[in-house]
Amino acid sequence: LVGVLLGGEVAEEDEDSSDEDVTKPSQVLILAANRTSLQSLSDGTGIPLSDTDGEVLCHPSAYLNKILVGGRQIETDGPALTLVNIRSRQIIHEFACLPSDSDSVTSLIQSPAMDTVAVGTRNGNIHLVNTKHDVLLFSLRHVSKSSATITSLSFRTDVSSSSHPLLAAGCVDGTITVWNLQTRRLQTTFSPHAGGVSCLAFLPREPILLSIGTTSNSITMHIFDNGTSPPRLLRSRSGHAHPPTLLRYLRTNAVLCPDILDGTDPRTCQILSCEREMRVVSSARSVLDRTMGQGPGLEKKAKLLGVEREELLLPRVVGLDVCETRSRDWGDIVTIHSNHAHAYVWSSRSSSQSGPVLRQTDWSVNTFNLPPPPSTHATCLVITRCGNFCLVGTKGGVIYKYNVQSGIPRGCYPQPWLGEEKAKKGGQMGSVGRTMRALGVEEGAVESGDMNQLEKDNKGHAVKMEMDRKRRVKAKHDVKVVGLALDALNRTVISVDQSGKILLWNFLTHTPHKKSPIQLTENSAPAGVSHMTHMTDVNLCAMALHSGTILLFDTTALRVVRRLHHAPALTQNTQVTDMAFGKPDGRRFYVLM
Repeated sequence: LVGVLLGGEVAEEDEDSSDEDVTKPSQVLILAANRTSLQSLSDGTGIPLSDTDGEVLCHPSAYLNKILVGGRQIETDGPALTLVNIRSRQIIHEFACLPSDSDSVTSLIQSPAMDTVAVGTRNGNIHLVNTKHDVLLFSLRHVSKSSATITSLSFRTDVSSSSHPLLAAGCVDGTITVWNLQTRRLQTTFSPHAGGVSCLAFLPREPILLSIGTTSNSITMHIFDNGTSPPRLLRSRSGHAHPPTLLRYLRTNAVLCPDILDGTDPRTCQILSCEREMRVVSSARSVLDRTMGQGPGLEKKAKLLGVEREELLLPRVVGLDVCETRSRDWGDIVTIHSNHAHAYVWSSRSSSQSGPVLRQTDWSVNTFNLPPPPSTHATCLVITRCGNFCLVGTKGGVIYKYNVQSGIPRGCYPQPWLGEEKAKKGGQMGSVGRTMRALGVEEGAVESGDMNQLEKDNKGHAVKMEMDRKRRVKAKHDVKVVGLALDALNRTVISVDQSGKILLWNFLTHTPHKKSPIQLTENSAPAGVSHMTHMTDVNLCAMALHSGTILLFDTTALRVVRRLHHAPALTQNTQVTDMAFGKPDGRRFYVLM
């Protein structure tokens, strides 16, 4: 049987009634459950509770066909505890032993002793009640800066509980308090969960406490070695507190090596899931799941600063790239974060952010100093196949190049124009005297025919410089860069911005390709791009337009080779959130909308 508590509804206000809401009493609905269905035993009608807004249920041991309902009294807002017979559908007894100064009941648990239950309240008090005689045995009160609501209770039931009886209480602020029932004093306090404790329970006849977080998406197991020492962490499993924003395979180029046991290699089945923290999730071995650290002593620093641990974490991850070529020497993962200019290098071997911070020399890493301008916030990145360099695109359209090992900047795309400075240093552009001095020839020793040829060469050089300057002016991004890619030989850099402009750069000289820029169009109009992904083995770039169309761009022929259109029902009010080529030949293409 399953007991379901139907919460009290707010009654509709009459014209003559006051402005305060009136809550109707709750009802108890009893269901019969099997493996496939739930069936009501009372034709869908619940057992009404008089003047009680119920919150929790509990079945006392040896109380046949009876349950305890805890909540608050509607008229007085005090604690309410009621014993109900589910067979006769009658209220057996309403307990009056709870103190009037207590708040509503939020937790109920049967103790190992017969006719005794523990009652947790909203203001942090715990009352032990004898249900047979309606007597309050004693109370335990939390004394803290803010009285935390009791969300869960559990009694220890192993062999040592006879000499050291313990009661664990979980609070809404994530704290777990352990009380010694013999001395009626607080024994220890610890906070394994951020955001509250949803449920906790001592394993039957074992000194092990299992707890589940409310919003932390974590489960922990603590063991009590003896009756007086604080518990120690035995095992823990945790996930993201919020939905992950990015998923990538950690070993992108690894070949699946079958294992003898189950036919899989756990090292090649690891997935990076990112939110504010990076976690490695193994699809073959759950024991290999781990969280990548963001620095030693993060909890200790949060305590010293008087802030929560989450406030010291990096912002949400918006992009990452993995290259395992030099993973034995330095970091093999680089991430960029939301509204953040710096890029961070991580190591999959040490599972931590152990590399340098990729930033320009005039950018400060101290949060108390002036941050970099918003135009430098990172939007996309790519690591070279050799694992030595990383390119980071920004909101302002500039692409920065960094050394992954040292974190030193190695220039940007496009390079600052230096034509005027070189002209000032070397004299006036097209000067015959400057050319003669460069050739080591005296001015008087030159014949008139040679002078004419030198002047023509200087004019041609000036025209070439002017054309090069105009090409550089056109070959730059004026809006946010949304995608970066590199060829297999690290010769050409492909970049695309939000307006659909594609630029090809020389990786070494940082100069644009002679055919740059290339403008993407749709229906004879410039097409905006939201995402881009690249597969090096087939030299194809996939670009998602704002309209939902996918363009496949051949980086060798420099043209669009295919357009992928979705069904009209899918493209309405939907945007592409991620894309991926199927490995290893790229014959399949996956789109997440």
